[in-house]
Amino acid sequence: MSILDSDVKLLKSEHMTDLSDSGGFPSGNEVLDNVDNNVFPDISSGDRVTGRAQTRLIYGAVRSPDTDVYMGSRAYIASPPSDAAVDVAIFPSVAGCDQETLLEPLYRYTLKGSNTNYRMYATYDVGASLIQFYYALNQTLQPTSGVSTTLILEDIGNNSFQVVNAQQGWSWVNGVEYSAWSVSLSQPLRYEFRGALYSDLEHASYVTPTQIYYTAPQEIPIYGIRALSAQTTNGTASVSITNNSFLLGPRVGYVVNSTAQPEGAFDGEFVQSFTCPTTGRTFALPVVSPYFDLIKVVWLTAPFQYTTYSVSIHSEDYFLVTLPQIVNSGTYLTYYTSGYTQGTDFVFQLKTPVIPGSLSLNAISITSTLLSAVDDGVGGFTGAGVSSGTVDYDTGLGEITLSATCLTSNVTLDYQYTAYLEDMEFEEIGIDLSRLPPSKTTPLFRVGDSVLIHNTLHQTLVDNPVVSSTTYTLSRANVDQIWLEAANGTRIPTAKYTKNLTAGSVTMGAALDLTGYSQPLEAYTTIQDEAVIVAISSDGETITLNRNVTHTYPGTTSYLSSIIKSGDLFASANDPFSQQAVGTPTWSDVLYGSPITPQYNNVTYPIEVTNDGAITERWRIHFTGTTTVNIIGERVGQIATGLSITSDIAPINPHTLNPYFTIQSSGWGAGWVSGNLLRFNTESADTPIGVIRVVQPSVHVPGTSDRFRLTFLGDVDA
Repeated sequence: MSILDSDVKLLKSEHMTDLSDSGGFPSGNEVLDNVDNNVFPDISSGDRVTGRAQTRLIYGAVRSPDTDVYMGSRAYIASPPSDAAVDVAIFPSVAGCDQETLLEPLYRYTLKGSNTNYRMYATYDVGASLIQFYYALNQTLQPTSGVSTTLILEDIGNNSFQVVNAQQGWSWVNGVEYSAWSVSLSQPLRYEFRGALYSDLEHASYVTPTQIYYTAPQEIPIYGIRALSAQTTNGTASVSITNNSFLLGPRVGYVVNSTAQPEGAFDGEFVQSFTCPTTGRTFALPVVSPYFDLIKVVWLTAPFQYTTYSVSIHSEDYFLVTLPQIVNSGTYLTYYTSGYTQGTDFVFQLKTPVIPGSLSLNAISITSTLLSAVDDGVGGFTGAGVSSGTVDYDTGLGEITLSATCLTSNVTLDYQYTAYLEDMEFEEIGIDLSRLPPSKTTPLFRVGDSVLIHNTLHQTLVDNPVVSSTTYTLSRANVDQIWLEAANGTRIPTAKYTKNLTAGSVTMGAALDLTGYSQPLEAYTTIQDEAVIVAISSDGETITLNRNVTHTYPGTTSYLSSIIKSGDLFASANDPFSQQAVGTPTWSDVLYGSPITPQYNNVTYPIEVTNDGAITERWRIHFTGTTTVNIIGERVGQIATGLSITSDIAPINPHTLNPYFTIQSSGWGAGWVSGNLLRFNTESADTPIGVIRVVQPSVHVPGTSDRFRLTFLGDVDA
């Protein structure tokens, strides 16, 4: 027999909560279609104030009474919330995991990388926001670079782990023994991290209890949905969207007024070197513009001791870069520009995100003319002071051409940007913001992803109530999906009607009974194309596909969904092995000790499983006598005692009321004694799916909803 529509289900995990034990293995409770609060609870008024991220673990499952394969199983968000402040997405997970493990895929930007070789200068308590690192100058492994933007502190003995973002740093040196760094953190320490200063050479190998690691960012595997921003025509191989990013956590923002000054905009490259008169060493200076005629160099020999040198620079058509540089251990070389620049072309970098319409430019030309302009709210400038100009509100990058020549010092940019709170507690908002990318966002669509372009329409069937054995022709033919729903949104079982995708019609069953289903019925049709992304434009808004679409998809009401794949699903049991006694480790998947004579004949009498009974589990059939056994699972524990091998053994799965497995009595060989055991594993026909809902600080708009639809699909051998 084949897998039926009714055999494919979405199941809740054991614990659908926001507690640390949230998650677990699949339960027998279905995620029902068109039922509120199936996955997430209502959004509270408090969540609307601070924003909140919540995660849940569900399972796509096949519950057929056989081991037929559900081929190429995959899932996607089929319709988004209508509430603009709410976004949902799915991500891969691990069967049976708890909340901490469930969140791990979302924290891949801050995976632990290589050890920095830094040591904690002292023990720092909870709340510290300025900490120091150091390293011995003669140690074999030197730090690979200066203080990283994002670092990981780990004190295993204290069970302390925290990702910290270094805002700024500076160094000081003690003789030739060690170099130290002070770092200002964007978030205070949440735990105690232990350390101590060992500056003498005999302790060069000293390691503090706190280890400090670089991060090793990896792609965050998140899959969601976005509306098409324009029509996609039949036969084309690209689609357009307006937003290819998912905001992983709530952002509590507030407006900040700020002022910036631009820099001269020039092309080219020029590197100037500087030789210190004291030591004779030569160091590279920054690239400079043609209008800068002085570089001031500060030679730092020890704390609070420095010598200043001035160097005249003459160059043409080169771009300005000024950054601090460590030139060797024990010496810090800084430089800054002095003098002036003038021109009409300028570039600038603003703090982000810039509030559109808040940017104003004021300048005084070299002939004392007042110049002014404002941004137009869509990335351009208006006003007589600017001949042309652009600004990117998200990146803060911009360029302007003034209508008259000005000194840099006489050009100012006043603007507003939105700052975000970074130190909100996990318990309050449901996710650790410090473990996310700085933007708190990640792409929903990536090159190589499978995606679904789809459009769904619905219509009310003309008869109320519908008539048995009657065919109803729908508004469009050659569709990919058809289904019926009751007036309250409950799906009508597919056994009560047949559908013709080519004709675009449904025919009600001959013995139709719709008791309990409210009418009139609603008919839904979907057109869709599945493809692979082969290219994405730099702004993320144009998606190129590996094949042409076969329908025309209108903008706004059609969607692009990225697909999470979970492969073929079917229940199975591996080959069992006999063992003299319980080994170490208890649940080893290989034989512990020497082989024994008693065996189970799995070739002739294989252990039987079904999609509607098997779970992913390690099993031990433990002999308590020569023919009696107890059944023990690694996760479920002991589920049966005193069973006889003279009869088939088929313990019942309470979630499905079908056997976990069936061991045939004819398969047992002779010679079993108390303490012997048979070990085997079973695999279920289900796959874990992580779901995240993020609510941004907002005021609920009446008539909007946080409802979304998730589709789990695959192919069957009909």
